[in-house]
Amino acid sequence: MSRRTHRGEWAVAGWIVALALWFAGPARAQPSTRLAIEDVSHAYQPGVLETYLRGELPPPLLDALAADHNVFWVLTYHGEILSSHTNYCWVAVGVTEQPPRGRNARVPHVMATGMGRSRILGALDRAQLDDCTNTALHSAVETFAAASLASVLEDVAKTRERGGKRAPAPAAPDKVAMYSRGLSVAGKQRVMAAIPGEFRRAFDYRRLEWVVLTYEGEIDDASVCFAVVGVSGSSPDDRNSRLPGHRTMKMRQILDAPDHQEARQRCKDELALDLVTEVLEDSWDARGLLSDFSFAQEAAVPPVTGYRRKDPQVERAALLAKFRGGLKIGGDTHCGLVTEVKGPIVRVQSAIGEVWLKATQLYPEGARDCRFLNGVYQDAE
Repeated sequence: MSRRTHRGEWAVAGWIVALALWFAGPARAQPSTRLAIEDVSHAYQPGVLETYLRGELPPPLLDALAADHNVFWVLTYHGEILSSHTNYCWVAVGVTEQPPRGRNARVPHVMATGMGRSRILGALDRAQLDDCTNTALHSAVETFAAASLASVLEDVAKTRERGGKRAPAPAAPDKVAMYSRGLSVAGKQRVMAAIPGEFRRAFDYRRLEWVVLTYEGEIDDASVCFAVVGVSGSSPDDRNSRLPGHRTMKMRQILDAPDHQEARQRCKDELALDLVTEVLEDSWDARGLLSDFSFAQEAAVPPVTGYRRKDPQVERAALLAKFRGGLKIGGDTHCGLVTEVKGPIVRVQSAIGEVWLKATQLYPEGARDCRFLNGVYQDAE
């Protein structure tokens, strides 16, 4: 289950008022200064969420959030596993620096995550979704509040807006930049390899970078992996990327040895690869991948403009025509090895022996099944 998110998509009218009651805790004197919150999914009413956080977070962390332009960062996601119709909610929280107006904050370097699972199968109504999301939020905040201040603020400098460094870099039309979290080395390599040369040549890696975030969670007897994918402006070398303005999020239940870390890592790597491949099918402009890109733009980086891809059908037809025009002895086709070429007809060593076929009937190896019925070739299309 995947969902495309934009700023404001999660905005709601009044349901979050129940959050303070649902998580009722000990009263605490409220300081006059507001607690800065970066709710990137716009899932909560700021005033109520602030009241809740003041009752849950320890004073040292609240003081840290009031200093150095820090903000409390919240990302929310809900999805349904279609095979079981089970609904899961996921929340990530962390500390980052408050971004400039009109920009998303940088991804926190340290995050705590929490999960909720609804006992209701299928579509949830508003109250059921609220209950699921509140469970995930409470779990994430509880973990975050229990951590030491030093660990929570570890490398928070990587989220700062000022002072970032950019080493001079040459143009490289085949290079791609990526900021990732949670991928294995092999997983990141596979994701990078899935980004086609056309994309690399269309977008300067010094202006645009992929953002791929993966996490895992566990609730009751269920283990789930999550992925967030999008593109942002290229961040300074010593800074985390901004969260994409347009992002696609997806989750997958871990059924194969969910207690093993290897299975969890495999889930994250494979989900990220599938999601990047899915996102690449969208248009590479403001109607798709680059929608809301201004929220992820970096200062001092030239704007990134959209790119209109060739029609995939036209491109595939051109590649096929090139393949058929270049057939020669020793070449491979979907029916077997080429043994002779006579203009428009080609002899190939097929599963039923050597046969003559028209060049227009042949495809690259593995592109189609080669089928014969009573010795007669069956066209693949």
